[in-house]
Amino acid sequence: MSFLKHLFLLALCTCTLTVTSQTQQYTRNQSIVVEKNGSNLSNAWTGGMNSMQFSGIDLNLDGIEDLFCFDRTSYKITTYLNNGASSNSHAYAPEYESRFPKIRDWALLVDYNMDGKRDIFTAGVGGISVFKNVSNMTDGVKFEQVPLPNGIIYETALGNFINLYVSSVDIPAILDVDNDGDIDILSFGQFGGRMEYHKNLSMELYGHSDSLTYELYNACWGNFSEDNSTCIMYLEDTCSNNGVPNPQLDINDTYRSGERHTGSSTLALDMTGDGVKELLIGDISCTRLIGLYNDGPVVNTATSMVSQDSVFPMYDVSIDQWLFPAGYYEDVDNDGVRDLLVSPNSYNQSEDKQSVILYKNIGNDSITDFSFVQDDYFQSDMIDVGTGAVPQYFDYNNDSLPDLFIANIGYFDRASNDYIPSIALYENIGYDTLPVFKWITDDYESISGMGFGSSIVPDFADLDGDGDKDMMVGDGAGQLHYFENIALPGADADFVLSTPYYQDNSGTQIDVGDHAIPRLVDLDRDGDIDIIIGKKIGSLTYYENTGSASSPSFEKVTDDLGDVNVKTIFDPGGYSCPTIFDFNGSYQLMVGSNSGALYLYDNIDGNLTGTFNIIDSVAYDLYPGMRSAPCMADLSNDSLPELTLGNYGGGLWFFDGYQDSAIAIYENPLNDIKVFPVPAQHYITVELSSGVNRLNYSILDVSGRLVSQGIIENRKQTIDLTGLRAGSYYLEMNDGTNRITKKIILQ
Repeated sequence: MSFLKHLFLLALCTCTLTVTSQTQQYTRNQSIVVEKNGSNLSNAWTGGMNSMQFSGIDLNLDGIEDLFCFDRTSYKITTYLNNGASSNSHAYAPEYESRFPKIRDWALLVDYNMDGKRDIFTAGVGGISVFKNVSNMTDGVKFEQVPLPNGIIYETALGNFINLYVSSVDIPAILDVDNDGDIDILSFGQFGGRMEYHKNLSMELYGHSDSLTYELYNACWGNFSEDNSTCIMYLEDTCSNNGVPNPQLDINDTYRSGERHTGSSTLALDMTGDGVKELLIGDISCTRLIGLYNDGPVVNTATSMVSQDSVFPMYDVSIDQWLFPAGYYEDVDNDGVRDLLVSPNSYNQSEDKQSVILYKNIGNDSITDFSFVQDDYFQSDMIDVGTGAVPQYFDYNNDSLPDLFIANIGYFDRASNDYIPSIALYENIGYDTLPVFKWITDDYESISGMGFGSSIVPDFADLDGDGDKDMMVGDGAGQLHYFENIALPGADADFVLSTPYYQDNSGTQIDVGDHAIPRLVDLDRDGDIDIIIGKKIGSLTYYENTGSASSPSFEKVTDDLGDVNVKTIFDPGGYSCPTIFDFNGSYQLMVGSNSGALYLYDNIDGNLTGTFNIIDSVAYDLYPGMRSAPCMADLSNDSLPELTLGNYGGGLWFFDGYQDSAIAIYENPLNDIKVFPVPAQHYITVELSSGVNRLNYSILDVSGRLVSQGIIENRKQTIDLTGLRAGSYYLEMNDGTNRITKKIILQ
């Protein structure tokens, strides 16, 4: 059985669910069918895509390049295995995602030491950090950070040894520019819109390519510059010392008045077959990629960009993507020729529904010919509701099957330069033991036209005591809106906006500041529905129902329920998504956050004016991406709820809940086994309890991937953890009849 991890039981986001099992566990399930427009989505539960970055990498070490995807908006990594087909060639493979280090802003995978394995170049503090690919058949995909000064690449520049600066907003080009066998870097300078050529001196100094020794070799490569506020490119720019080979911009060279670099993406590739690199440039103020063509017959010998295509590709459907497009050059259809993928490079305010453009290269790698295929590559095969996804389950058609509702921050609207929020509905057309979801609408009850502003989140409960569930909607401005369900008994839910801008018992409009996420639950257990509200600042507001089950009246108790706050010093806001659930007769609280971490609390009952106890600030080691939004419902009629997680990328993850009947909390003879130290560094010691003589063991990472296994035959036995990266793991032990799992934290 694929093991993910031990989890406390929880009921998330939409409901209060009472569960009594002691051994709830979860495993990733990608096979739940989702139907849309008559077809099944092949990668429905991938997690959504917004501003994507793409690189090839061999994930399963079979000699075929798979695909690594990184979303700038949510810092979420997505991995696909290549099945070798010419179409639909990539299958979602989440088991590899946890093998990558934490990445921010941008990531490009390039084999710098020419060992056949792509390494990671990514944003560091003030420049570029590098992680070496040390994957092998024993450990699988594995990376080690390259020891560099202050963790980033340094270079010799104008007589100084300084950090090789790349703005975190930019996408540099990392490739062999001069065709000498080592990896160079092209990037825009810090104080102006000129292209800098950072030459790798590894081959010249050492005769091999595995060093990261750089020199600023040309501060005006290509003799062009970009305007700092428009899409204009100035060709044949005047730079000092242009008359010498490999010219450098003189330290006294004068920049244009007021010139400062604001953000660009760079893709360098040979498009004309002469061995000299052309450029596809995106800019923070543009919707198009600009093609710059190089005239140099000899690599990097005072070459200049002599012509440009400002609506690239002018010979086909031109790129017009809001906002700040970036290009990536990878073979996605297994024809041996690299294709062009384009996606926004913006953190927000950009296309989020059709944000991955594919151009098939019908030419070759030297003389390119890009032909438009589609503008929603990958996205057309997954659940993707634009920006932000908050899943919830509610049986809207009274067939006893929980249906899936997905709220969002919104779909980005180019005309208004803003997000238009809506609620998607996927009807459960399956069985009481196996859900099957069918897309019905992306705009349930036409809520997008009600003018609530971005970011709307509903919850469902019977607020008027008439036996059906009503709907309370929170909005991005921090306010609540009450929709009454006026459907006849047994009919589909029919929500009518009854009370916009809902007020408390004093007549004061409820307003929690920004991004209200209401949760309807009888928190004080007095028989009526109270309200907990998550919000941007990361804490929770609590309103007690001082009325009745049929005539509610909500009185504010506190803006800091339980002293919960999920905001960190690195976050612009906490964006708390609270969920209350009953665990063996006592409430526990799960809170999603802007960072993506899931926070778990107890000590709630009888302590509503006190401080809740935090059980875990990285609960279950699940990281669906920024703005984590969990939800739970029993979709298989086994009293073991399934777990659904949303994120800022607009998509969902799905997990099955199951119980291991072999584990009995008080009778399992393996319960007294000791595992230490915690946390561990290079090894752990397992000390067997009395009567236990021999065990099989497996060590799994947080995605359920087996990383080690063996046999414990001694009363006290050491297990070597050398080679595993820092993080959480699970040690599963069994004697053929009983089984137990221990969490390992490796520093």
